[in-house]
Amino acid sequence: MIFIAKLQLIKLGEKRPREKWRNFTDWFNWVIMETEVYDYRYPVKGAYVWRPYGVKIRRLVESYVRFVHDETGHQEVLFPPVFIPYEFFSKESEHIRGV
Repeated sequence: MIFIAKLQLIKLGEKRPREKWRNFTDWFNWVIMETEVYDYRYPVKGAYVWRPYGVKIRRLVESYVRFVHDETGHQEVLFPPVFIPYEFFSKESEHIRGV
């Protein structure tokens, strides 16, 4: 059984600091970098290694989202991975072979 605690991130009556972070992407990337949830050492774009506590956070968020979906009658869907054109694979193959 999964127990989900509802978190109150902003205290009642407290203003949210919107002036500092107007761009969610910038804020999110800052949080990820500061907390070292990902390991960015590898030179492959988009290939990050999740650290153990990052995996734990991710699983807790996923379980909460599933819980909310179930409670509200929503159904989960799964989209296929990003499709990569075949031509890109052949380019990578040439790069690996040193052609």
